[in-house]
Amino acid sequence: MSQRQYPLHKNESRSDEQGYLASVSDLMATLLFIFIITLMAFVINLHEATTGAAQKEEDSKKEIIALRNIQRELTDARSIRQSLLEDVKQDLMQKGLKVEIDVDKGLLHVPEKILFPSGQANFAPGGEESLQLLGAILAQHLPCYSGTKDEPSEICASKKFTPGRLEAVLVEGHTDNVPIRTAQYMDNWQLSAARSLVTFRFLMQKQPLLETLRNANGEHFFGVSAYGETRGVRENTSDEGRQANRRIDLRFVLAAPRPTDAQGSKQ
Repeated sequence: MSQRQYPLHKNESRSDEQGYLASVSDLMATLLFIFIITLMAFVINLHEATTGAAQKEEDSKKEIIALRNIQRELTDARSIRQSLLEDVKQDLMQKGLKVEIDVDKGLLHVPEKILFPSGQANFAPGGEESLQLLGAILAQHLPCYSGTKDEPSEICASKKFTPGRLEAVLVEGHTDNVPIRTAQYMDNWQLSAARSLVTFRFLMQKQPLLETLRNANGEHFFGVSAYGETRGVRENTSDEGRQANRRIDLRFVLAAPRPTDAQGSKQ
């Protein structure tokens, strides 16, 4: 005999409904929690992106300012060196000593005939007097470019006071391309080196002040170098060209702008 089916009790139906509603509520709570977490993550990322972009923009502005300051420093350096060369040349010309300058390379050319006979490193007649005059003029101008900005030189005789701008002064020896081989000098390299060293020592002896000058790093200004025939200013195809190539140069090297100075400069 079949069993009789009875309908579910009302309490059981309500229980199922409540369970369903509880599940939906839990799901909604979970979705809401996920939404809140996602929103928080979005806000944090947006803040970081905004802050990072602002920082990058600020860093970019600082870099642009630093580059502009360096550019201005380099431009000023060329102007300063040009002023130094022209002042030294003018003072020497007023004293009767004719020299040439190369502003682009920072060079003061002293012709060989003023200082040395051909093929020698001993002074020609009047050479010592000319070089002594050059040393006296340098002693008037170079202190204005020595030392540091924090410790200005007290021996600057010029109104153009730019302390710490000069890095070095090199006494350079040059020859023409005519080979030389004597008991004293094996080749033009040795001759040019001897001439630059003789010139340097004479300047230091006659103007001890020059030997005391220092750059912004506390290093000596003066040094010597020799190039033989490798850096001629004229073609060696004529007597005039070869004579122009036989010379002593003074190379004025300006200090490069330092990053700290460039960043600290006003725009």
